[in-house]
Amino acid sequence: MKHTALVTFFLVLVFVVTQTVGLGLISSISSDTYIDEEGNKQIASDETTVDLTPTTQGLGSLLYIIIAVGIGTALFLLIVKFNKVGLWKVWFFLAVAIAVGISFKVLLKGVIPNVGLLGYIPWVLGIGFALLKMYSKSVIFYNVTEILMYSGIALILAPIFSMTYAIILLILISVYDMIAVWKSKHMVKMAKFQSNSKMFAGLMIPYSLKKPKKIGHDKKKDKIPVPHEPKTAILGGGDVTFPLIFEGVFLRMLILSGIAANMALAYTMIIVATTTIALTILFLLAEKDKFYPAMPFISGGCFVGWLIAGAMSGIFL
Repeated sequence: MKHTALVTFFLVLVFVVTQTVGLGLISSISSDTYIDEEGNKQIASDETTVDLTPTTQGLGSLLYIIIAVGIGTALFLLIVKFNKVGLWKVWFFLAVAIAVGISFKVLLKGVIPNVGLLGYIPWVLGIGFALLKMYSKSVIFYNVTEILMYSGIALILAPIFSMTYAIILLILISVYDMIAVWKSKHMVKMAKFQSNSKMFAGLMIPYSLKKPKKIGHDKKKDKIPVPHEPKTAILGGGDVTFPLIFEGVFLRMLILSGIAANMALAYTMIIVATTTIALTILFLLAEKDKFYPAMPFISGGCFVGWLIAGAMSGIFL
C-alpha cells in the first residue's frame, strides 16, 4: 500500500470532490442549448461564459493538447535544469489565477453582473486565491484552490473535444505517462522539483499536520538544526484534470443529445465512481516510495465507466 489508509482516504476524497465540483460547474452552464446556422445543436455558454476556450475542434483539439503538453514539458524541463524556481513561481501563479478565475466566473454567474468593474471580480478572486495558495500553510485552502483550478481547466478544455477524441486523448496521455515515469523518468524529476520548490501542481495530503520538528544540534559537527519536512502524499495535476475533461465531454455530449442536464450529470457520475475505484486500486497495490504512472489506471476506470454509462443512457459517441 503506497500510503496509510487515512492519507489514502483523504487523497481519494479530494479527487472525488474535484471531479464532482468540476462536473457541477460544467453542468450549470451547459443546460441552455440552441440550433446554429448549420442546424447543429450547440451549448450557449460556450461563447459567453468561458472566454478562454480555444476555437479548435476535432483533430485540431487533440493536436492543441499534444502541442501544449510538449511545449509545456520542454519549458519546464529547462526550468528544472537551470533551477529557475522564480520563473516556475510566476508560471504557477498565472496558471492558478486564470483557472481559478474561470471557476469563479461560473460560480458567480447570475449573482454578480458581468459588466463594468463587477466583471473583474472573478479574476480578482483568482489572483487572491493564487497568492494565498503560494504562501498559505493551510492544507485545506491548498486543496480547495486545487479543486477550483482543475475545474477551471476542464471548463476551458472540455468544449473543444468530441467523445472520440477524448478517448484518444486518454490513451495517448496514458502511454506518455508510462514513458515519462518508467522510461525517461522526467516526470519524476519534474515532480521532485515542484515538491522542493513548495509549488506542486497537484493534490497534496500531509501525513501529519504537526509543525516540522528540528534535528538536535550536533556539537561535534557544529551543524545548524534542520527542520524535518513532513511526508506528503501527492497526485499530479494531470491525473486529476484529464479524467475531469473526459467526464465533462461525456456530460456535454449527453446534454447535446437531448438528455436533461441533471440526468446527464447522474450518468456521468458513474464514470467518476469507476475512476475513483481504479485510482484506489492503484494506491492499494503500489509500494511505498515508488513512483507510478496513474493515468493508465485512471483511464481504465474512465473507459469502464463510459461503457456502463453509455449502455444505460444509450449514447456512447
